[in-house]
Amino acid sequence: MKIVACSDPFDVPSGLAQQMRLLMENSGDEWHYIENGVQTNQINWDYATNRGIGKINLYPGQNHRNYMFATKEMFSIAKKTEPYLIMACEETQSIEELLQTRWKWPGFMWTLCEWGYMTDPMAKIAEECEKRGWLMVTMAKFSQNLCHQEGYKEVEQMYGMVDPAFQEMTQETQSAWKKSYLSSTKNTDGTSPSQDKKILLFVGRNSPRKNIEGLLGMVQELAKERDDFILIMHTDMSDVNRACDIKIEILTRGIEKHVVVNNMNYMKGVSRDKLNILYNISDLYVSASSQEGFGVPIVEAGACGKTFVIADSTVANEFVGDSVNGMPVEMMKDVDREFTINVQGMKHKVHMPIINHVEMAKKVSWMLDHEQQRIQMGHDFKEWVQANCSVPVVVQKFRSLVDDLNCKEVLAI
Repeated sequence: MKIVACSDPFDVPSGLAQQMRLLMENSGDEWHYIENGVQTNQINWDYATNRGIGKINLYPGQNHRNYMFATKEMFSIAKKTEPYLIMACEETQSIEELLQTRWKWPGFMWTLCEWGYMTDPMAKIAEECEKRGWLMVTMAKFSQNLCHQEGYKEVEQMYGMVDPAFQEMTQETQSAWKKSYLSSTKNTDGTSPSQDKKILLFVGRNSPRKNIEGLLGMVQELAKERDDFILIMHTDMSDVNRACDIKIEILTRGIEKHVVVNNMNYMKGVSRDKLNILYNISDLYVSASSQEGFGVPIVEAGACGKTFVIADSTVANEFVGDSVNGMPVEMMKDVDREFTINVQGMKHKVHMPIINHVEMAKKVSWMLDHEQQRIQMGHDFKEWVQANCSVPVVVQKFRSLVDDLNCKEVLAI
């Protein structure tokens, strides 16, 4: 099957961009992929094309403005290749330009809803897809439910997949890597953490919705009660869109000896091998993020057998599951923060709830004190990830959705 697709550059750690790369690598289809934004990191592209089972043809983006699709390139390539499907994989706020176009091929819209409520752009996409016979697919059930509640009953759901590079190591290997990491790293105060420290891990950008202040507030609260832990933050300290100055936050809270910042350059991509080590040496994954469209790092940690304490927002309850794979933390619904964000060059005000960092510290402490229960939760979460987010499961779901689309009468426009 020929597919023409477009998304953000997949060499940056954007959730949807990573999902596009994984789907192209593993579906076995012929992909004609237009990258949006900055040019592809060649190392990451070689990584994808060398191990993928499908045929991938790359058309580097022309440095389009953020959140604008390479629409002209898409249709130029579609006319030449005559694909079965045109696919867009992006945040729901970013597909406006694509919805204004007309084409004769079926459309597959794989979307997120990061804000936890039905936005006007998301409603517009659902409306257009329903009208034209295109398929709108959300990455989490909570956003599918939002669409259904608004009357868009045709919206489907398909979880993102976990990169096979993320796998649980043996206990001996984990211990060896932990010893090596702790002996070669420094806390924010310049001291070396002792080998017996329990490790909390956070992976993500320093953006407003990630609520870094709330996460560090939890560390400050936890440090009042115990001294046997460190938080490793795998983040970009120089991110131009950063919500706060992490170093100042750490110094102001007096938690320098409890935080290790594992700095990375967001736009140059993330080493999967290094990330896999961090997931495996950690005791617990933590996040105070108030909004998530899916939460790729959480399921990557789960693939490595780790459980979590995360904010009870958007996708959290899906990850917790019936077997209690981890612990959600209450959001303070009556208290929020207001931020101004840019979407397609337009400024929008958004409100994000604040996490109860005192409750979060208590739940993290309980997890650290109850090793057997924590390990069991990690095993249960790993099973959930394998059943919902493994490559074979998601590829099969993708194939099933495309087959259903083939049975529908698609409006040729």
